Amino acid sequence: MENFYVKVIIFLLIFSRIAGIFIISPVFSHNAITQKVKIGISAFIALLLYNSLAIQESKFYDITFSNLTSFLIKEMLLGAILGYVILLIFSIVQTASQIYSVNMGLVMASVFDPISQFQIPVLGQIKYLVLMGLFFIYGVHRKVLFLLADTFYKYPIGDLNYNINGITEFLIKFFIYSFILSIQVAMPILMVLLAVDVVLGVMSRIAPQMNVFFIGMPLKIIVGLILLIKFIPIFILYFNNVFEKMYLHLGEIIKIAFNS
Repeated sequence: MENFYVKVIIFLLIFSRIAGIFIISPVFSHNAITQKVKIGISAFIALLLYNSLAIQESKFYDITFSNLTSFLIKEMLLGAILGYVILLIFSIVQTASQIYSVNMGLVMASVFDPISQFQIPVLGQIKYLVLMGLFFIYGVHRKVLFLLADTFYKYPIGDLNYNINGITEFLIKFFIYSFILSIQVAMPILMVLLAVDVVLGVMSRIAPQMNVFFIGMPLKIIVGLILLIKFIPIFILYFNNVFEKMYLHLGEIIKIAFNS
């Protein structure tokens, strides 16, 4: 019976590390996926890993409830850290969309995002869904899950000692990095819309009787939408590169997390 309890504890620890990424990551935690499905997928992956891992069961024989709770939190934290990095990547398109939606006059055209629980621009939601599709098309979800599975071999359950300072420093730098990428994504559209504003300003000087506001608002929306359509191929190539770098960053933070 004691051996059975140890096996349950080991399974729960494996499950916790996997569940962490399903809680935080915007792809795996999407509300379109029900809680039962998320739990089922996490449990299925945990079961596969349980049968393939060589785990020393003896260190869990005399585990106390407080130690078990600590282990579960540590395991879940690792998955949550990886999920947060993915979340920051997906926030790039939403932040960029928020920036140029203001210039296009579409700041009031927003929808409720069930993931962030905030109102976000319609354009941001559209690009967010496109990015989610690219995430699966490029097979990034498989790479992330393989990377998570690999951590069980390099950093066995129950032996996680985090480098908190290193993790904090990395996440702050990565947050700044994601914000810079947001500006890069929004900048081409912002520059063109700025040029449109300059042209409209010159026209208002040349022909004061012209209602520039009446012309400018629909013109900026049309120009912005045309640019968004034209930039779709560039957007796809750009985020293919971003996803490749994201995979490297995930591996980097795993090394930093345990390099105490």
